[in-house]
Amino acid sequence: MKKVLSLLLCLCLLGMSAALAESDPNLNEPGVLPICKETVHLTVGICNNPNIIDLDTNTQTLMLEEEGNYELEFITFPANEMLQKLNVMVQTDAESLPDIIFFGRYSTIQNTAIYNWAVNGAIVPITDYVKNSSYYFKQSMEDAGVDLLPLLTMPDGEIYALPYYNRSLGNEYDVKNWVYQPWLDALGLDAPTDAESLYQVLKAFKEQDPNGNGIADEIPMMSYNAQAIKHLFRSLLSMYCDVGNWYDYVAVKDGKIYPAYTTEEWREGLRYIRRLFDEGLISPLSLTQDLAQFKALLAQDTTVVGMNVSNSLTALLPAGDARRAEYAGIGPFAMADGTVLTPYNPTTAIPRFVISKNCKNPEAAFRLADLLCSEKYTVMSRWGEYGVDWVTPGEGAVALYSFLGYEPYLQETGALTWDSPQNKCWVLEGPGVRGYKIAAGMVWDGSELNSEYQIAKVMPEYIGKGPDEYCVGLIYTEEENELIAEPLTTIDSYVAECMALFATGEMDLDADWDTYLGELQNNDLDTVIAVMQAAYDRSR
Repeated sequence: MKKVLSLLLCLCLLGMSAALAESDPNLNEPGVLPICKETVHLTVGICNNPNIIDLDTNTQTLMLEEEGNYELEFITFPANEMLQKLNVMVQTDAESLPDIIFFGRYSTIQNTAIYNWAVNGAIVPITDYVKNSSYYFKQSMEDAGVDLLPLLTMPDGEIYALPYYNRSLGNEYDVKNWVYQPWLDALGLDAPTDAESLYQVLKAFKEQDPNGNGIADEIPMMSYNAQAIKHLFRSLLSMYCDVGNWYDYVAVKDGKIYPAYTTEEWREGLRYIRRLFDEGLISPLSLTQDLAQFKALLAQDTTVVGMNVSNSLTALLPAGDARRAEYAGIGPFAMADGTVLTPYNPTTAIPRFVISKNCKNPEAAFRLADLLCSEKYTVMSRWGEYGVDWVTPGEGAVALYSFLGYEPYLQETGALTWDSPQNKCWVLEGPGVRGYKIAAGMVWDGSELNSEYQIAKVMPEYIGKGPDEYCVGLIYTEEENELIAEPLTTIDSYVAECMALFATGEMDLDADWDTYLGELQNNDLDTVIAVMQAAYDRSR
């Protein structure tokens, strides 16, 4: 057995050595800077990010050019047109594609589109580079404790893109319940834990004047149009079933994918939500008002909203509003049998970098993206320049997630304002790999009004309470995508519409349920689920 293992190891090393021997002779060994011995010119397709003042003079650009020995020539695309323009180029004018293409927050692309470009020969596989020429990407995966290769491998067995991967506890458990603690205190109530106690708390908020102004102006529970279905409904439905992925409500049990929205448990959950709407315990404005209108209600001098469900209070209350500390985060609500199952959005690998067929130095191009996946540049792309915009925490610093064992990792100096125009970093354009320790290790500023601190405080109630099985980042072949793209879009829209209609009584959960199921079948639901199952089986 030892001889066999030794032989296999020798063969592997010989294969790796052969691959490296064929590498670009202008490149230093992986992990050695500068990457290129002689300067390499690359044309870079990237979106026109409103928060980057000038890519050519940006601090991150200059550092990459120096440490990699690159000359980067940027070709920018309007964010809302980038994918459309690139798709046209792929189909009609592939010879004009830039050497490499970066995607980001304002220019997202799906794996299925990446695979379509590959099938059309517009981009080249990077599988061998990932295996034999990467250094920082492998290092960051190991540090984050994750193997991303299954999430990047396309149906033909090749890898075509490097990802952005950000492990963040707060984002993975994005459905969080918030209750106005002074109202609970005024009425002598405990925080709700299940369907019945939630009903009783909301009813008391409506009927017992918890804000003490003698006016029946209390709104027990409220949201706004972009979040009502995604957050509030999912929180309440989770007392009855596994709601599955936030974008298509597809769940998994015993390896089999199924649509949660066709189950009797889902219907029972909608009955409960309907009851809350009928009795005025959830405001119907939740389905129609926008964020600005909701914020205006929350900002009134007299508090009128008792509960909401959202990922964070950041977008809801101004930074200096004392009520940020008064809306207490509480755990997910339990099912009738006591089981607690919260919605879970596992971090997935979002494609952020590809090499076009026109690139004359593909391995050098790959090594640029590999460098961007280093911890140094992954952090820089979000927090800016080390020593200027953020620093290593000093003695006595406390991490936001210290109670989960995370050590202080970075402390912001205040020199860089997130989501504002600046010229220090790329603001999450391009690939990167972040483990939990980075965001969890942000230093708490000591303020009870810090929204990240508010999230951190409640996270122990959610961590580990997602479903045991789930699907994420399914990759479809070109044929599969053609089969389901249109029906899936139609089904997603129809399900969301009917959730609102059932909840408000415009559709009847008895008289109209079979019609609802029939319409789903008319839109090829069985085909959609079968294709998802095939993609899920490939990813396992």
